[in-house]
Amino acid sequence: MRKPVVQISFLLVFIAMNTFPLQGLAQVNWLTWEEVEQLSLKEPRKIFVDVYTRWCNWCKKMDDQTFQHPQVFNNLNDNFYCIRFNAEYAESINFRGQTWHYQDKKGYHELAAAILNERMSYPSIVFLDENKNLIQSIPGFKTPQDFDIIVSYFASGHYLKTPWAVYKQQFVSSIKD
Repeated sequence: MRKPVVQISFLLVFIAMNTFPLQGLAQVNWLTWEEVEQLSLKEPRKIFVDVYTRWCNWCKKMDDQTFQHPQVFNNLNDNFYCIRFNAEYAESINFRGQTWHYQDKKGYHELAAAILNERMSYPSIVFLDENKNLIQSIPGFKTPQDFDIIVSYFASGHYLKTPWAVYKQQFVSSIKD
């Protein structure tokens, strides 16, 4: 009697998994600063940094909406090393041959201040080139559609030759949500 119940249970689980695909399994491949340093030695890539704080509601909204969109995380994973960086991280970080520290009196990490050009706004996204030099920091919440054009601009190298206003007019996002 037990065998048919077990078989039916497995059958129901199988049907449910194929009818309702598992959501949230694929995501941005977030790395640490140290991991990016090591990976960059073998395969240099541009770096994407999501600068956030735990108390920032817009940061949480961007996590839930923007970074969960399949086209967004696929584009990021395919073209960048990605770092999710808490601007209030209290530990020291070794990056580009320098040790960066939390600034207790200021309430933020000095590496966050450096890559944000001292404009402490959350969320912010930052793009670094293959040599880990700052390309651009961009403050504020971004929808998946907004994010798509920005990431495409930097991933494709258009930032080197095409003015943003021109690229933005020509770009057609496939994200329609």
